[in-house]
Amino acid sequence: MLQEEEGALAKPPQASFVGQSHPDRSGTAKEAEDHEDDRSFFGSSVNLNQGAWYDDSPKPEEDSNANNMPPRNKTRPRGWIEIAIVGFFICLLLISKFSDTLRSHIRYGSILSIISCSAVVVMYSMDFQSRRHPAPMIYWRSICDLFLSVAILLSSEGLITSCKDFSWFVQFTFVAAESWWLMISIDLWQSVTNPFTNYKRNLKIYHSYVWLVAALTAALLFAGVGRCSGRFAPGVCWLRLSPWGRRDWACGAGYFFGWAAAYVLVAAAAFARARAALARHG
Repeated sequence: MLQEEEGALAKPPQASFVGQSHPDRSGTAKEAEDHEDDRSFFGSSVNLNQGAWYDDSPKPEEDSNANNMPPRNKTRPRGWIEIAIVGFFICLLLISKFSDTLRSHIRYGSILSIISCSAVVVMYSMDFQSRRHPAPMIYWRSICDLFLSVAILLSSEGLITSCKDFSWFVQFTFVAAESWWLMISIDLWQSVTNPFTNYKRNLKIYHSYVWLVAALTAALLFAGVGRCSGRFAPGVCWLRLSPWGRRDWACGAGYFFGWAAAYVLVAAAAFARARAALARHG
């Protein structure tokens, strides 16, 4: 008798699971009632076989229109834009062959430049894949060339009355465009020699240099330093370099030839260093 009582005391109490029949209840009705009480308490059912929670409540229907939405077009536009641009180029080149004046060549050259730069801007705006490095620098170079071509076209058509008040804009856009060409050369050298360079930080430096130098030279020309503003060619307002004289040489060296020669030398050195780095690692 004592052994049976000790064995009964040694047995651990049995755990009561959800849905298990209670000793004082019998029948499936009471089991279902217990299960319903537990369900209302926990808010969801318990899977006793898997030992995990699961929600068997009805789920809202998915929006059928969400799957029918057309995918966003991130591919480049079709080739009809390129075909139209090439057609314009051919037509203008044929027309320019029949022109025998400098003003006509300036006019058609400006129109060709406007078309080509506009094509670059449109492609950059429509094609998401074309915005990779170094496309932003080419984009800003095209923007500057576009405004420069428009300015020269307006000047050649006689729509500009005062060259002194307009020469600074030509200087600004011209220096900015060529400065972006220099930044592209320097960026090529940095990308080859240091592939892990911070491109976003470098782009901010490029922007600071380009706009600062362009604004400085344009401000000096607008302020009348050297009294160099005037007609560069028939119908083109920029620098007064004709007839050639001592002051004309100083204006040309200060506002054009000086920085242009420096840009060519720096770009040539950057290309040479980049080529040497490729040959060394190749």
